[in-house]
Amino acid sequence: MDLIKEYYKNTNFKNDSDFLENLEDIFMFGNIKSEYKNNDFINHKELINLQLINFLKSLLSQDLLTNKKEKVAAINLISEMDLRNEFLELIKENNNNNTAKISERLGAKFMSSVDKSKH
Repeated sequence: MDLIKEYYKNTNFKNDSDFLENLEDIFMFGNIKSEYKNNDFINHKELINLQLINFLKSLLSQDLLTNKKEKVAAINLISEMDLRNEFLELIKENNNNNTAKISERLGAKFMSSVDKSKH
């Protein structure tokens, strides 16, 4: 039995472009599309990016990438994922600051209404 023929017979991906399209969908999950309001969602994006970074670093450290083009691509992807995580962290900080400001305003309004009800 020819294992390669068997593989191609049973794979979900009939060509490289099918495989790459699915891989692109996964890698693009960490892409920043807006200033997300949900910090849990941001945390998930950051975690996915970190896992991709670790995967790419593993490829580099174990010499599984054999030519300069592959190594440069991995390094560029690591840099991109790091940059994404930095911006996701900034968005999260912005969310936290906005939440604190909203809480202060609501607290002030509440205290104002309590003061008015005493008179």
